[in-house]
Amino acid sequence: MSHWVVQDEWYHGSRLLQPLADAAGVQVDKLNYVVAGFSCILIGSIYRTALHPSKVTPLARKLFTFLVGVLVLYFCFGGDVIHLFVQTTVAYLLIVFCPIEPLPRFSLYFCLGYQSILHGYRMYYDYQGYTLDITGALMMLTQRLTSLAFSFRDGVLSQNCKPYMLKDAIKKRPDVFTYFTYAFDFHMVLCGPLIPFKEVEAVTYGTIFDERKAAFNKNAASGGSNGSGIADSAHSGAKNREALEEPDPTPYVFKRTIYSVLSILVVVFVVPLFPIEFLFSEEFKALALPTKVFWFFVYTALTRQQYYLIWKMAEAICNSSHFGYRYVNGADDWSGCTNIRIWDVETALSQRDGLAAWNTSTQRWLRSICYDRVETSKTLMTFFLSAAWHGFYPGYYLTFMTLAVQTLAARNVRRYVRPHFQGSTRMKKLYDAMTFLTTVWGFAYATLPFILLSFSKAFTMWSHVYFYGHVFSAFCIFALPRILPKPAAETSSESLSTSSKVSKTVKQG
Repeated sequence: MSHWVVQDEWYHGSRLLQPLADAAGVQVDKLNYVVAGFSCILIGSIYRTALHPSKVTPLARKLFTFLVGVLVLYFCFGGDVIHLFVQTTVAYLLIVFCPIEPLPRFSLYFCLGYQSILHGYRMYYDYQGYTLDITGALMMLTQRLTSLAFSFRDGVLSQNCKPYMLKDAIKKRPDVFTYFTYAFDFHMVLCGPLIPFKEVEAVTYGTIFDERKAAFNKNAASGGSNGSGIADSAHSGAKNREALEEPDPTPYVFKRTIYSVLSILVVVFVVPLFPIEFLFSEEFKALALPTKVFWFFVYTALTRQQYYLIWKMAEAICNSSHFGYRYVNGADDWSGCTNIRIWDVETALSQRDGLAAWNTSTQRWLRSICYDRVETSKTLMTFFLSAAWHGFYPGYYLTFMTLAVQTLAARNVRRYVRPHFQGSTRMKKLYDAMTFLTTVWGFAYATLPFILLSFSKAFTMWSHVYFYGHVFSAFCIFALPRILPKPAAETSSESLSTSSKVSKTVKQG
């Protein structure tokens, strides 16, 4: 697979594990990354227990996360870590000196611009390669620094903010040490996920469970008496003890770690059996169209495994230190740092559902800084920003623009086709089966350029399958509304709306 093409001489990280990498037959950059990630899971457990807020000061916890973060970055990327210091320093100067209204935009422009320079340099020395360099860490740093800038602006100027924006808003500018601690927090430096600044502070100061404790205390006070009005002290005491005991994230950390280990096995032992060169062979050209589409699916599905590996590993790192905790409807929930919902991706019945389950942390970032803040062309603008954030390879733009077009096509399918399949359970299942297959085919078609990176390679692959993704999308967008009538319910709704407008005009006249 192309993701394993490495320019070894350009890797600046530690060579300490080079003998082990050679013995295992893997690249040292990948091995360093995985070892660092699993080490952070263990360190996160130490941070949660030995450095508990009841045992050490918030300053000590901040210093620990900062130093570990810097060491992890240096181990993986060597002296290139200086770029993160540069980006963080300038971003903090913007927070100090830039007017509050344009602050988020300037922060976004600078962070994207700086990482873009590194993206361009990477294309120079490692074109179409996948050497793990500092650009990945810079991408995640961009998310943290820009989200903090938006949160600061939202806390000062809260007009037109959505409720979730106000939840993450901060009213006071962080001091320089706290800012750098957030930027270099070892839980997030490798591959995210994006944890809001307020949540990081809540974990640091030990207030992440305050809502849970308040709910337990409230329940104990209201339900602490029996039917005769005599206080049930035993029940109340048990409730109080439960409230004081912090929920244990270990089962969730273990589960996410197992996912990562399984993905490692696939990446190490299965992925090498399917070299990307097969797609450009004469053997592949001679295959029938359905078989070619099947191989598109195989290669894109195998590529997803390495993302499952790092994202589940990142979730485990965060959960190990209490990040991602939510108290939802009276129950403990650890999904706040979820990066990927694997089952939902692989069994999605629509492109919307599949995309909603993929890289959810980045989607939250894109929604909060772009989709919910622009007035027009929300979908296209968000997809374009996502492509720019990833870098300059043409394959990224082909993938995201194709996904945008397919999203518009899927909306028309749902609007004009779905109502005709709602008459019976059998017809609903038939519709679900059809949308599942088209979603699988659509994702395979759209995401292949993301793997190939090159415009010419992507164009060649698409030509082998007659550009079916674009042809079908164009049909759904332009022809489908003319072929199928509007659903009766929608037509009636439009009629009522028109009637209401006419009635209103008459009254005003």
